[in-house]
Amino acid sequence: TIYAAGIATLRPFFDLLPWLFAIFIPALTMRSLAEERRSGTLEWLLSHPLRETEVIIGKFLGNWLLVLAALAGTLPTAFGLLKVSEADGGIMMAEYIGGGLLAAQGVAIGLWASSLTRNQITAFMLAVSASFALVIIGTPVVLIGLPPSLGVGVSNLSVLGHFENVARGVVDLRDVLYFVSTAALFLFMAVGIMSRERLSAGRSAHRRLRTGTAALVATVVVLNLLSGNIRGRLDLTQESLYTLSDGTREILGELDDIVTLKLVISDELPTELQPTLRDVADLVADLRGAANGNLVVENLNPNEDEEVAREARNLGVTQNEFNVLRDDEFEVRRGWFGLALLYADQREVIPFINRTDDLEFRLVSAISTMTTVERPGLAFLTGFGSQEPETFPSFARALSDRYDIRTIDLTVDTVPDLNRDTLDIVVVAGPQQPLGTPGVDAIGSFVDAGGSALFLIDKHQVSPESPMMYPVFTGLEGFLEARGVGTDAGVVLDYGSNSRISMGQQGSFNVVRPYPLWPIAVRGDPHPTTR
Repeated sequence: TIYAAGIATLRPFFDLLPWLFAIFIPALTMRSLAEERRSGTLEWLLSHPLRETEVIIGKFLGNWLLVLAALAGTLPTAFGLLKVSEADGGIMMAEYIGGGLLAAQGVAIGLWASSLTRNQITAFMLAVSASFALVIIGTPVVLIGLPPSLGVGVSNLSVLGHFENVARGVVDLRDVLYFVSTAALFLFMAVGIMSRERLSAGRSAHRRLRTGTAALVATVVVLNLLSGNIRGRLDLTQESLYTLSDGTREILGELDDIVTLKLVISDELPTELQPTLRDVADLVADLRGAANGNLVVENLNPNEDEEVAREARNLGVTQNEFNVLRDDEFEVRRGWFGLALLYADQREVIPFINRTDDLEFRLVSAISTMTTVERPGLAFLTGFGSQEPETFPSFARALSDRYDIRTIDLTVDTVPDLNRDTLDIVVVAGPQQPLGTPGVDAIGSFVDAGGSALFLIDKHQVSPESPMMYPVFTGLEGFLEARGVGTDAGVVLDYGSNSRISMGQQGSFNVVRPYPLWPIAVRGDPHPTTR
């Protein structure tokens, strides 16, 4: 499947792992205590100087190591992918860490089920039921039918959300706490079940055991329900995708005045938005910590007060509609999930947060734009067939958020004024004719003085009306080669998958033919540059 799909990742396997472990681990652990109790060897074992805790821990370690050994059988596939591709080794490491934590929880559940009965089949069914319950309560088909507030709590108690978060490359303290606490709970209950057999039901020790077990169950449930306030994570991805970049820390660290970030979030958001909400909360907490007190975060809930809703609308945050399943019917619910950045009399708004992969860039870019007194200068060098900013409206609009944009004509008789004091970047976009010597010399002097330059160069000019291709000489070839930059003279052709273009009229018919120079390309892996 990996090679057929052409995707260098083990994610499909690890997406199935909770379901596989829900069957495999109960089958492995069902004999651990049930069979020993049936055959009488458990009483013989406990007659030795061993405590119930030591027996359970020994059983747990033995079964857990066996599951880890089975999981290690997939390591050759992982190493093979790393060898033949550019797969992220950090994400794979996190996936195996998540698999180990999931295995620990599953083994603990299996031992608890095995401690309840003498019949190993009954133990298997109990463990499978408990394991599947913890998985299923996190699926959309269950969560979508619950009220949002209840759905959030149920999601926090499910295996899926915590395991998927670790599998994406982030070892979060909340997820580790979930697996460790639930595994410890089931192991403690297994110890308690074994201990109560030698305690009289009316004795105080038996009552303390029941009280302690109930208290531990309540503690683990409450701890995981309230774990959203716990911070701390380890980003194992190669590109540190979930860690603030150095540029972000530099920009926030240099803030000399207060920037206010207003999070507009209603309390009735659908459950499917909860992972995004968690990512937003983590990112905002990281940004606030890096700003040294100069980023003030305010949380607004428009559902609580009409005045707050009016403020949110005035900020530019919009109310959105969500389809929610209630009582076997779809109903439309309205909610708020946006933010606004305020600095002095300036404002930047994200009306609705629909993804978080580029949220750090968008927020920090907005902060930098608002707080920068003198923005860097950027000039499009025109003439000789070079394109002007209006040719690239989206590109120019994105640049205008951070730069003062102007155009400088290279065809004038005088030497172009590329003043390093007022310019930081020059852009030469698609010249079709050789630039004059004064222009090339001016660009060279600008770059030598520490300026930056972006060259968008075509090596060929292609005419769709005729199968002809003409070379393009820009006059910059020597300048670029002297600085170690070369341009490839090749072209991309695709005779099997290409667009069809009109070749003109022949009589009353419009002639359409395949055009190999316009290959049909599809988007590759998700990446901010392809969105």
